[in-house]
Amino acid sequence: MYNKEVLSKRIKELRQKKNLTQRQLAKMANTTPTSVSAYEKGQKTPSIEVLCNIANALETSVDWLCGNKITKPICTYADVIKSLLSALSNIEFTVDDNYDMNTDERWSYINICNDVLYDFFVGYQKIKAIYDDGIIDDDMLNSWLNGQYLKYNIPVTNSKEDETYSDFDRLLDDDEDLPF
Repeated sequence: MYNKEVLSKRIKELRQKKNLTQRQLAKMANTTPTSVSAYEKGQKTPSIEVLCNIANALETSVDWLCGNKITKPICTYADVIKSLLSALSNIEFTVDDNYDMNTDERWSYINICNDVLYDFFVGYQKIKAIYDDGIIDDDMLNSWLNGQYLKYNIPVTNSKEDETYSDFDRLLDDDEDLPF
């Protein structure tokens, strides 16, 4: 059900998270900065056209902005990390660069291809081991996690923009002749 308070809070929250001014959001949503201010204060309700424009500008859905969905959009690495930890809370996992196909052990691993997430999970694996050994308590683990959430509260970059060369591309870049 529509809730003006939720709408105003979520517009402001996402605008600030994306480091946009009211003027910038207004331009993107084809409205005025005064209107954006009124939407954020709950003094005015945007038209469906402006609401759709705001949702597009903030990279979310109209449903979420209006409070119809409880799932928050993932905008930062901190959001990704929180979601992954929540999803993996009852699952044991490791971050391992070497997977030996010849072992008799059956186990799964998380292959993280994003440097930012890889760095977090390597650190997390270390702090979790210290926690599991009883060296640190819940408060210390949560304090470390909160620090990491602040550290990684940065926009998620498009992995296609950060693409690394495949082995075939590396072959093409070498000065040596190709083997075929």
